[in-house]
Parts: sequence; structure tokens; C-alpha cells
Amino acid sequence: MTSTLLPHTPTPTRRLPAVWAPLAAAGASVLAAQVVPFVGALMWGLIVGALIANLGRGKAALDRQAAASKPLIRIGVALLGLQLSFSALADVGLGAVLIIIATVVATFTTTLWLGPRLGVDHDLTSLIAAGFSICGAAAIAASQDAVQASRRSIAAAVALVTVFGTATMLAIPVLADLLHLTETEAGIWAGASIHEIAQVIASASLIGAAAAPIAIAIKLGRVIGLAPIVLTLSRRHGSADAPGVPWFVVGFVAACLVGSTGLLPAAVVDIASVAATVLLAAGMYGLGLGLTGRELAGIGPRALVLGAVATLVALGVPLLLLAIL
Repeated sequence: MTSTLLPHTPTPTRRLPAVWAPLAAAGASVLAAQVVPFVGALMWGLIVGALIANLGRGKAALDRQAAASKPLIRIGVALLGLQLSFSALADVGLGAVLIIIATVVATFTTTLWLGPRLGVDHDLTSLIAAGFSICGAAAIAASQDAVQASRRSIAAAVALVTVFGTATMLAIPVLADLLHLTETEAGIWAGASIHEIAQVIASASLIGAAAAPIAIAIKLGRVIGLAPIVLTLSRRHGSADAPGVPWFVVGFVAACLVGSTGLLPAAVVDIASVAATVLLAAGMYGLGLGLTGRELAGIGPRALVLGAVATLVALGVPLLLLAIL
């Protein structure tokens, strides 16, 4: 009799399914990306989450899944660092390093400057700047807390970086041929300009065998800029009493250092790469669960213009420097 009067306390095991749902959706997203690689697993994760959200059922359960996905995306960002190697970046030469730095800085600063003048929301402008200058959806996911972004802005930024990244992926092999660039030059251009790593690989494969290694090295060099970009946005959007360096940024830098030692077996790096993709896709699924048609409405064409300009800067700066250096 007494037991029926006691308040019911949920046990921890009741929350376990909230973690497994984003991971299952991420697995499906990775498989979908194998079929349509230029979209990417992260974008697929967002799409799956948004589709489920718009069914309008089980809101409490979906909210728990969204909350459970947040730490997954941070762990995924930290794991990205294991794919990077400072020695590989050094091998591409000083000229290529200058191209990486100039492209990242120009794309990031131009986007931040132009966004307010076009009337694009502050948080969406920052997400576009991060995604288009560094590594697409992964950079957007890493920057969301620093920017304090709305779900609608995150979805818009991921959609824009996917659309423009795909267009750039297809355009560079054609333009490189018209401009009579060597495969090495075209590889540098692809790695410095295209937003997503998967898109860089796909584009380089269309250019030629010599383009792929240099394109991937250049692209990973851009990813190294993730930590300073997130810190810059954190200071730009934070208050005076905002916390310091996020733990996952520290983890990302530490992972970069570990990856640069060359001591990790290739199999470990490959597993970490897959794990990072799955965790990031799970996080994007969680973000998608908060996206309804109402939240996505009214983004407007100004964000499209901003994305187009950011892409043109990312394309133009490395091409100009290739002609000069």
C-alpha cells in the first residue's frame, strides 16, 4: 500500500533509447551518403531528423533524442583532429600553405562583413562564414554553440553549404580543363575551394590521379583552421562572462597533435574517421528533430546571395594566388 503512494522516479535505463535513435539514424545517413556522396552523411542526418519532426508525433521522445545527440556532435568534432597531420601539410609547400590561409581568412572575413549589409541574421551569417571557409557542415556543427544559433539557421547554413559545395565540386574539373591547369594546380584549387571533404575527393577524382592526394592535403589544412574560427565566433557572440575554450575544441587540437605524430596505425585513423562521421551525423539528426516547416519558412534569398559570394571568394582567391605564386 505504501509503495503505491511513493513518487515515481525514472530510472536511467529509460533514457537509453534516446541515445540509440540518433546513432541508428546516423548509420542510415552514412549508408545514404554512399549512394549519393555529394550530399554527405551530415546533410542526410539533418534530412532524416527533419522528416521525422514533421510527422508531428511523440514530441517528448523526440526532445529526449535531440538532447541526447548534443554530446555526440561534440565528440565527433574532437575526433576530426585525428585525420589531420601537420607534416602532410608541410609537404605541400609554403605556397600552398599561403593559399590555404589566404582563402580561409578572405572567405571568413568577407562573409562576416557582407552578411549584416545584406540583412542576413547574425547567427546565420556566422555559420555560413564558418562552413564555407573551413569544412562545410562539420564546421557549422562545431560552431553552433559559439554562435548560439537557432535550429532554422543551422538548417539553412547546412543546406547552403551542400548546394554550393556540390556546384563547386562539379564546376572545378571543367573550369580547370578550360584554364589549362595542371592536375597538381587543379588539386590545390579543389582542396582550397570546395566545402566538404567528400566533395573534394569526388572532384579530385574527376580531375585525375595526381590531383587527389594534394587536394585532400589542402582540404585537411583548411580543417586545422576550425579551432581558431570557433574561438573567434565564440568571442564575437559571447558576453564578457562567457566560458573560455570549449572542451571539444581542446580535444580537436589535442587530436591534431596526436595525429601529427604519425604513431597511430592507419586502421585506427580510419576507424576514428568513420566514428567522427557517424557521431556528427547523429548530432545533425538531433538538430533536424527541431525543424518544422514553420521554422524553415522565411529564410529568404539574401542568404542565397551571401552563400554565392562566399563561394566565389573561396574559388577566386586560390585561383588568383595560383597565377601569382
